[in-house]
Amino acid sequence: MNSLKSRSQCGWEELAELTDKAEALEARYTRLYDALGAEVSERYNRLYARFSRERGVLHTDLERLQDEVASELEELDVDLPGVPEGEIGDEIEERDWLYDSERSFLEQTQHLRREQGKE
Repeated sequence: MNSLKSRSQCGWEELAELTDKAEALEARYTRLYDALGAEVSERYNRLYARFSRERGVLHTDLERLQDEVASELEELDVDLPGVPEGEIGDEIEERDWLYDSERSFLEQTQHLRREQGKE
């Protein structure tokens, strides 16, 4: 029984030792990650500020161009030709259309199958 208790005690001590080492390792790398994060954040903020300045110039140019186009469109006067009208002949009434709403469902289905070459 003493042997089990002593092995158990050794296990707890070893676990505590590993926990301490893991916490020390985490603390060491956390400092490095924090320092790196601050540096990256600072670089990102500088880059974003530069991007925003350049984007602002483009945005101003775009607004000016939109105003010019809108102004030109307001002054645009186009004479469009009349809408052509189709010619309807007598042969239209005699055509065998693929769909005819006057056919029953069965007649329409049979006609479609004939057109597809299935009958």
